[in-house]
Order: sequence, then C-alpha cells, then structure tokens
Amino acid sequence: MNNVISSKDNHNHTLVFTGKGG
Repeated sequence: MNNVISSKDNHNHTLVFTGKGG
C-alpha cells in the first residue's frame, strides 16, 4: 500500500512488508 511511507518502517515490519512493500 504505502510502500513509500513504510519504506522507513520496512526494517520494523520487514516480515509484514516482505511480500508487500519490499
């Protein structure tokens, strides 16, 4: 969804965005 905003939180939710935001 908000891969741009989640990019900073990717390290936190890497398991959640592992197949979503990457």
